[in-house]
Amino acid sequence: MTKYSTYLISLFTILCITANAQVPDYFSNNPEWKVFHQLDSQYPCVEYTDYVIYLNGDSTIADNTYKKVYRRGITDYTYYGQPTNDPNFSCAGSDAFDEYQGLVRQDSMRIYHWDGSNDTLLMHFNLSIGDTISDWTLYNSGGWVITSMDSVLINADYHLVFYANKGITDSTIIVEGIGTGAGLLERMLTYFEDDSYLSCYAQNGNIEWVNNMYHGSCFFDVGLKSFSKIDLQVYPNPSHSFFTVQLESSERAHYKILSLEGKLISQGRLNEDGKIGHGLNTGTYFLQILTPSGVARRKVVNY
Repeated sequence: MTKYSTYLISLFTILCITANAQVPDYFSNNPEWKVFHQLDSQYPCVEYTDYVIYLNGDSTIADNTYKKVYRRGITDYTYYGQPTNDPNFSCAGSDAFDEYQGLVRQDSMRIYHWDGSNDTLLMHFNLSIGDTISDWTLYNSGGWVITSMDSVLINADYHLVFYANKGITDSTIIVEGIGTGAGLLERMLTYFEDDSYLSCYAQNGNIEWVNNMYHGSCFFDVGLKSFSKIDLQVYPNPSHSFFTVQLESSERAHYKILSLEGKLISQGRLNEDGKIGHGLNTGTYFLQILTPSGVARRKVVNY
């Protein structure tokens, strides 16, 4: 079978799905979106934020019923490179949050967003190859062109998948009912110093889709309300053989080292000197510190 024949079969399958399938209820089955955000605007201090977008409750405005969108997560502040000597510049600690984000509603293959005063189009999925995205509220920079399309089965429903390019270097994925490669309410246009990436999508606690264009964490248990802020520093980071954890208090503490997917790598009690020896492979991990006062999590790098 030739590549051209395979392409025609795939296109025919997508057209059949589009023509015959009912539009899924995008916001049923307790959907959650796992997103990673990196902000470098305060260099050399970098903000790494892991968070989960979730829905909780309804709101009716002008006869339209919207889903309330929240996000919960943890922001870690860490130096990229050498710390500054400025005593007034702080780059340490972590903040847990659980906050309201906005309102969304579905109308067939369209998702609308209440911006506080208007019902505006957030995104739609009635797209074809060659279409240019120009009318999406949060992505109005223009220039994104649909270059190919596919479909994916999510919890017994087929969802259309679109691949889009902007210029030579920028590319993203758009999944019907889920959003873009940046998330649900996040801007699709990426900036070098302010990027968001959608890692995974879940329904009823089960991971239903993984973004293979960005191999991020599918660990959804971030930003839980039981996470209280505790002050600590971790150095050196990146490291090669050990991390040192410096706590503000003298409380007893335990540590866990987790993969980005949430798999436990190692754990133990933190010694008085704060040193954690490890035999980690090269990569990025979560270091979680647990004390009677609360929990903190840092992203650590082993080289």
